[in-house]
Amino acid sequence: MSSTPPASLIDIAMKILSNFPLQMFGPVADLPFEHLSFGVAEGRHEGPDHFGFDLCFDAHEGSLTELLTLLPPGWQPDALLFWWPDQEPLPNGLEDSPIPVVGIQSDYNLTLPYLTRLWPFFDLLLCDRPGLPILGRLPFA
Repeated sequence: MSSTPPASLIDIAMKILSNFPLQMFGPVADLPFEHLSFGVAEGRHEGPDHFGFDLCFDAHEGSLTELLTLLPPGWQPDALLFWWPDQEPLPNGLEDSPIPVVGIQSDYNLTLPYLTRLWPFFDLLLCDRPGLPILGRLPFA
């Protein structure tokens, strides 16, 4: 029997591929995981700020298979993270992803009809605490 304690998420070299550059949400220097973002060549503008993407990929037109071919050699994500999946484009073939797909949902009060059609594409949808009873009535866990 090993006396080594179980690894926490911080101990694991997790890799996340996301449709948003996490710098949009604040400092990323101390994140306990590796992160690559993908999006259109012109990047994303939020007010006066501009955020570039690590990988140039237009989810309106491309497939998940095409996106994964853009990854650096040897870099395999542990999870695909989609912010606002009811408002942002999703790559074709996402429902057949070999990688766990996580969505972060916030505007369910405005986009619930769209959200109800997303369940085949995600392994996990995250929301705020007030959204739990609402999203909990949908046909996915």
